[in-house]
Amino acid sequence: MNRPLASLGRSFRCAFRGIIRCMGSERNFRIHLTAAVGVLLLSVFYDFSAVQWAVIFLLFALVISAELMNTAVERVVDLLSPGYHKQAGLAKDMAAGAVLVTAAAAAIIGLLFFLNPAGLRNIGEFMRAKPLAFWLCVLAYAVFGLGFVWGYKDR
Repeated sequence: MNRPLASLGRSFRCAFRGIIRCMGSERNFRIHLTAAVGVLLLSVFYDFSAVQWAVIFLLFALVISAELMNTAVERVVDLLSPGYHKQAGLAKDMAAGAVLVTAAAAAIIGLLFFLNPAGLRNIGEFMRAKPLAFWLCVLAYAVFGLGFVWGYKDR
């Protein structure tokens, strides 16, 4: 295989391994993934424009990236400062703060998108037309989401 191509392949494998390891070890990462799935499921009731979809996927990427960076900062700080150090704690707090700011911005933008009267009306109509299907979907999402968030362990 071509050397640059092999190097690129290794880079992708390392990146995917980092994502999988973060998913296995970080509950908050799994919470963000579960929320993203919930947003996608809820999106069925909305007629989003291409720009809105672009914003939604950009927000997913930003929140997930912030969580990955936060985890990386925590790992490096723990490696370099195994005992308590005020500056180490501050670095970790700041990285966590970056995730909080990103997730809060995503939530606010999500509310602006999802508090759309037409979409809310579609949800209400579906609830009235198929209440059992609606509540079974909500229950299934809750059970699988909670199982993923609290039951998934790194292998």
